[in-house]
Amino acid sequence: MSEKTKTVKLTDIPGVTPSIAEKLEASGFTTPWAIVVARVDELAEKTGLPQSTAERIIENARKILGITFKTAKEIKAERMSVKKLTTGSKNLDDLLGGGIETRTITEFFGEYGSGKCVAKDTPIAYLNPQFLDITSIEELYEKYREMSGEEVFEEGFIVRTPNLKILAYDGEEIRIAEAPYIYREKVRRILVIKTDSGNIIRVTGKHPLLVLNNEGIDWRKASEIKPGDWIATPSKIDFNTNLNPTIGEKDAYYIGSRVARGENNLLPGVNSGENGVLKTILNAPINIVKNFIAGYVENGGGKVDAENIELIAENEKLAVVLTYLLRRIGVSPVIERENIGGRVRYRIIIDGRDKLTIINLLAEDNELYRTNHYVNENNVPNTIMEFIGKTYRTLVGVGRKPGNPLMKTRLPKIKVHNRKYVSMEEVEKALEVFEELRRELTSIENSLIDENSHQDLYNIIDKLPYSTTRIIAETLKIPLSRARRCLKKRDLNGREKEVREALLKDLKWRIELLNKTISILKKILVLKWDRVRSVEEVEYNDYVYDVVVPGYGNFIGGFMPVILHNTQICHQLAVNVQLPPEKGGLSGRAVYVDTEGTFRWERIEAMARGVGLNVDEAMENIFYQRAYNSDHQISIIDDLFRFVPENNVKLVIVDSVTSHFRAEYPGREHLALRQQRLNAHLHQLVKLAEIYNIAVVVTNQVMARPDVFYGDPTQPIGGHVLAHTPGVRVQLRKARGNKRIARVVDAPHLPEGEAVFAILEDGIRDPEE
Repeated sequence: MSEKTKTVKLTDIPGVTPSIAEKLEASGFTTPWAIVVARVDELAEKTGLPQSTAERIIENARKILGITFKTAKEIKAERMSVKKLTTGSKNLDDLLGGGIETRTITEFFGEYGSGKCVAKDTPIAYLNPQFLDITSIEELYEKYREMSGEEVFEEGFIVRTPNLKILAYDGEEIRIAEAPYIYREKVRRILVIKTDSGNIIRVTGKHPLLVLNNEGIDWRKASEIKPGDWIATPSKIDFNTNLNPTIGEKDAYYIGSRVARGENNLLPGVNSGENGVLKTILNAPINIVKNFIAGYVENGGGKVDAENIELIAENEKLAVVLTYLLRRIGVSPVIERENIGGRVRYRIIIDGRDKLTIINLLAEDNELYRTNHYVNENNVPNTIMEFIGKTYRTLVGVGRKPGNPLMKTRLPKIKVHNRKYVSMEEVEKALEVFEELRRELTSIENSLIDENSHQDLYNIIDKLPYSTTRIIAETLKIPLSRARRCLKKRDLNGREKEVREALLKDLKWRIELLNKTISILKKILVLKWDRVRSVEEVEYNDYVYDVVVPGYGNFIGGFMPVILHNTQICHQLAVNVQLPPEKGGLSGRAVYVDTEGTFRWERIEAMARGVGLNVDEAMENIFYQRAYNSDHQISIIDDLFRFVPENNVKLVIVDSVTSHFRAEYPGREHLALRQQRLNAHLHQLVKLAEIYNIAVVVTNQVMARPDVFYGDPTQPIGGHVLAHTPGVRVQLRKARGNKRIARVVDAPHLPEGEAVFAILEDGIRDPEE
């Protein structure tokens, strides 16, 4: 906003009386510039003024603000008011000409649209409305297509799936989630991923899987997965069923024995046939499931020896249901396929700790129980030990700090040479060490906050389980040797306060790392891990499918159950805008409009610490609102014309700007209306940016174009409407590890180019060389 605009009041505009000024302000037209950029019909409709009055007010506002032709030199002078907001990465800032600009929209888009699909024969567990069943994802799609029809959606199709619920992983446990759509599109090639457990996963290259590596756990695209990687599977699939069991424990045992022998006449009064009975067992309480499995094992469907337990299934449907039933009681089997006389038979193998679970289901007088009550427990990938060791060294160094009596806990030495797994107890012991270390450091942190005595500071330093010499040297800007002497003499030259603050900041970082590590270890112990044996790209030329699961982004499916699955920049900008201009900020606050449930306060806290801001104050300076549909999203932006100037807002984020429009206007018959509404919405954001000289950042989704054979097949959603509105368009794509590549694809004042940046624990930074 120019200085002239700031000094002109609404009542300075000819024809605007005090009563009209009140109507204008109540309708969101709080400045003359807001009136200048308004349409006549818009101003009249929102204020209730006659069209002729609205037209006259707009004309007079343009005259008083001197809205007329300008020379290029005058435009240059106006552009000098544009400010820059740092992203946290110098590489990315340089690519953007100094940072995110005010008075324009900056759009970030990347690969998180369609294309993340599974093959048509992938089994999926679903509930509709409360009965658990398992079928192929193609059959589920066809079922709903007959019910509600099929609609064109971008480069594929969707069916609406009312009342459909599936099992999904929320980062802590398996939950029941709503799934309003199933999507499908045609692809030429897919990946076939085979695992040590015998699982076969058929997915597109973009489909993410949860992977364990020496950095912890993370989602990784299937195209980036290599043999030797470990992928997550749910350790237990269970749900709270309110259904009254239709069979008892004895009946379940009897059914299990008859299914094991391949008999069809299973039980009077129960759904006839194998499929009906298996559905009954799937939805039964755990005690019923256990008795079914016991009957199956003891009566010809399995065998127990000194090494493992085997369940035999003569067809794929039975094999799939058995693996899901085993997961209901927390057992993760291995599948082997045998070709016998042209027919495939399935061997479901159970070993390790899981073997004990099955043995405990058998009768104690059973010969199998008496002779094989033994378990070998090695069932956590040894990869995790590298992560544990690296984190521990980061926290406390290589060895125990000399003279530190409080550092009782030590990470156990675990030999992993030539071992594929380590035992659960070994990882649990490491978890105990980290939890004890967190308690120690938290106690010391509290002492640093509360104690004021200089003498007490040295006592606190003595208690720390790691060396503080480097921290003191960097704080006081002295050599390491001098810092050691200062500690030995217990004399910091009167600068104890500076050292206390530095130690406190360092402690907060270590405790944050401990919290993250403990969370990861707990997840690793809860999940089961399957090693990738091979990855092969094959011809497919058919439909692939995806279940839309808002708020989760994954679902449980597969022959054996597996977890099948740009906001970082937005979080970082919401923090950086609060910094003073000399540090790349705008000394303002941020508005975060979230359309997909992607906002994470944990990242805000970590990023605020990373730039030296008070965490509580940083959180207070971000105004968050979840938009639940496109109408709500439009309404929020309209309200900002009053909210922004009253609350010193310097940044508005919409993440993502197209999500609701894409979901609510599927099919080509709705395309024109969708684009009209999206166009009006984007121009409101442009007005907001220009009127108040603020930065507006939007994220966008992309879709894959199957007709593109050369170059990048992805393109952002929104068509020409979105292509021409933002002042800067930036494409993001993933590189190796935590690195990302940003490419400017459209900006009138910037050359095309690329920059590499990294997403670290404390925010967005330049990658370390």
